[in-house]
Amino acid sequence: MLAVVGRAVAHGQARLGTGTIDDLIADTTGIVDVYSDGTAALALDQHSELRDAARAPGRYVPTPVVVLRAEQIRRGTIWAAQPLRWDTPDPDLAGARLAEVIDLEVARAFHNTVTENVRRDPAAVGWQRITHHGACKFCEFLAGRGAVYRAETARFAAHPNCGCSAVPVFQGQQVGPPADALQYVASARRKTPAQRQRLREALAAMPD
Repeated sequence: MLAVVGRAVAHGQARLGTGTIDDLIADTTGIVDVYSDGTAALALDQHSELRDAARAPGRYVPTPVVVLRAEQIRRGTIWAAQPLRWDTPDPDLAGARLAEVIDLEVARAFHNTVTENVRRDPAAVGWQRITHHGACKFCEFLAGRGAVYRAETARFAAHPNCGCSAVPVFQGQQVGPPADALQYVASARRKTPAQRQRLREALAAMPD
């Protein structure tokens, strides 16, 4: 998945400064569209392969979950291109910003395809978050103890340059412990001030 995201980012960055902002928005939207299909396809292959390996009961054909968020991409692209219009243009910053936009949107198709097919597949127990080397404390906390997210409301929380992935867990596999209440809180889009404080304290208690 990361390789596909990386190619999408490189493709988008190559378009910086080659046309108008409308051209860049159109190019970025098209790139996200094409590469999202690619990451969703990888998630489908992963689901089928792991399901077969677990010898999960019944038959299930996973389907891609790709939602092109055109307005978010448009806004993100405009934000990314701003440094190109400064009195002293900063193309490196513009490239880094555009990478964030493309990274999040292309990876979203992978994560959504994993989590939605886990919800639909009767043989799926839940999904696990897999971190990469050098992952931040937030991601390590979400993945801690090999937690399995079982609730249908569980969201795959990501950030720019996240690098984490999700894998489905099936009946017949060795299953890790259920995600705890605070891990579910951490993955939620909205949190109360009290929940944010609890999360800050939990992250602060983690070893560096």
